[in-house]
Amino acid sequence: MCEWAGSVYALTFFDENDSEYNALTSQNLESINIGDGQNVTFGEPNPIKVSRCLSKDEAINTLNEFFKYGSLPKLLRYDFVE
Repeated sequence: MCEWAGSVYALTFFDENDSEYNALTSQNLESINIGDGQNVTFGEPNPIKVSRCLSKDEAINTLNEFFKYGSLPKLLRYDFVE
């Protein structure tokens, strides 16, 4: 699942057991537009954590890996959500 606002993207992946994995940025957080990140919520009452704010390039590269190999991309670290 992908959601974005302005220059900030967020990715969530699910495995065959419906376990949720939130992608964490590998980039310097100082380069993230926090204002845009406040608009990414995935329908929740609060915005995503800053550590989940990806750049467009980072999100596209990660999605390309996912579609190429069909598994959780190793480009990033992930936050496991039960």
